Amino acid sequence: MALRDVRYRIWAKLVFIPVKDRPKGAFAKHQPGDDENPMKYYKMFERRASQGQCFTQPYLGTREFAASWRMVDTEKAPLTPAISETKDLGIMLYDMDYSNPKDIQAMFYRPQMNNGVIIVPPFNSEEILR
Repeated sequence: MALRDVRYRIWAKLVFIPVKDRPKGAFAKHQPGDDENPMKYYKMFERRASQGQCFTQPYLGTREFAASWRMVDTEKAPLTPAISETKDLGIMLYDMDYSNPKDIQAMFYRPQMNNGVIIVPPFNSEEILR
């Protein structure tokens, strides 16, 4: 069983960590310049995301479910209305546990959609069925 024609609306917040507050060794391959500021990283993200660039191909759960995506400029294109539906979605695959290579285990969870929003629990949550 798999979802079809899925559309996610993802919201993110960039958090700038000043150079003096970054962990030691964080610059093994990159030395910070004099232009380190939040706007530099915001513009970098905006430029790359608007061109469809990403570090790795996003996927939904496992790599077999590659995700296509695009950045939406909400000032130019109105958002489609959110789903107003609330329901139990049943048992779904959460992830695969590769901690023991000789015994790879599927992990599941039971998502609840509340007004179109699904909160995915953290990896160590008791909601994860192992």
